[in-house]
Order: sequence, then C-alpha cells, then structure tokens
Amino acid sequence: MPQIRHPLSGVVYDLAADGTVVLEKDGKTGRFTTRGQYLEGEIKQADPQLCGWIGGVQLPSRHQQMAEASLFADSAPAAPGHAVADDPGRGSAAARPRTPGGAS
Repeated sequence: MPQIRHPLSGVVYDLAADGTVVLEKDGKTGRFTTRGQYLEGEIKQADPQLCGWIGGVQLPSRHQQMAEASLFADSAPAAPGHAVADDPGRGSAAARPRTPGGAS
C-alpha cells in the first residue's frame, strides 16, 4: 500500500486495506479518514493534505501515461482539423492554397 513519511514530523502515513489512513511514530498509532478526521488511536492529529494524498485516487505517473498513449497513437483516428498523412489538403500551411496579398 502507499506510504509516505511526513518531512517535518517524521510520522509515517500508510493506507490501510479498509481505506483509512494509519499514522505511526515511535510505536504509537492513529487512524484517520482520507480527509484527516480522527477516528481512533494515540496519535490524534494528522496532516489532512497527506491523508488525502495517500488515500486519494491513485493516478498513473506521466511516464506511464505517455507509454500508454504511444501504444495507441498509430491506431487512433486523427482529430478534426489535424493533418492526416493521406489527406494533404488539411492541416498543413504548405498544403493550403495561398490567397492574393500573401495572407494564408
């Protein structure tokens, strides 16, 4: 499960199987909601931002997103207005006819 140590207090924030956040330091523990609300234990205060970060939705990293996007790049249809290899008349300024006066 995700786990992080608070950089100032040294308390370890850990996500429990039931979705609550368990804090531990020096043998003492506390249990909190993902919004930082106290539930039980000897530790009675938590950083609500770290509770939300540990207990929130786990998104893939940008590296994972880029890797997945490159897998589907060749099979995805082109968006409207974007150049397509077999359609030279769309998207590219070089492929568009020039108008009098140089404006394109």
